[in-house]
Amino acid sequence: MKLALIQKSATDTECAAWLERVERPVDMVCFGELATTGALYEKVSVPDAVQSANQLARRQFGVVVGMPLETAEGLCNACVLVDGERQYWYSKVNLFEPFNEPSVYIPGDKPGMFDTRWGKLGAAICYDIRFPEIFEEMAARGVQTVFVPSAFPRVRVADFARLLVEHARHYGLNMVGINAVGTDGRHEFGGRSMIVRAGGVVVAEADETSEVIVYGEV
Repeated sequence: MKLALIQKSATDTECAAWLERVERPVDMVCFGELATTGALYEKVSVPDAVQSANQLARRQFGVVVGMPLETAEGLCNACVLVDGERQYWYSKVNLFEPFNEPSVYIPGDKPGMFDTRWGKLGAAICYDIRFPEIFEEMAARGVQTVFVPSAFPRVRVADFARLLVEHARHYGLNMVGINAVGTDGRHEFGGRSMIVRAGGVVVAEADETSEVIVYGEV
């Protein structure tokens, strides 16, 4: 699977424009956590997520993107894998208190695992990466590649990179971490978007500050 990771500023919400910059051919284009809105520290009204995902759908490749999802139960910090007219959704299970997430979102209640034309894929979001049982279960259930859209603070971004490699090594998963860069006025984000093959080999990695498209294959 050929991947393109979009490492962009936390305040740049124009995902569609980035899709036009991607070099073809590619199988999947991946964005970070809450890529369509930026981090939400208080409850606000958000765009219709299904419609936003439809607008990012492309025939030539799939798209993974983090965005807020309004449900009947409340707002979720979610990500979606868009494959043409098909959408596979995951809602973040482990909410991050320092970003006020428990006051803004409701937690998801099931792991992100999807049977797709690219094989069995998984999704986790940012703080989820600190909970190894998620990845142990994915490996046990036959997931091959896990996407981790993130908005990881720069002060702790070394943990983000380390855990991607550790999970790839320990659980035999391809790990794909997509992080933001820059500041939103409250936090600075640390980049280091990374593609890690099962076993722990780093295929490609971005730096901590640049807006860049990272390419690699798993």
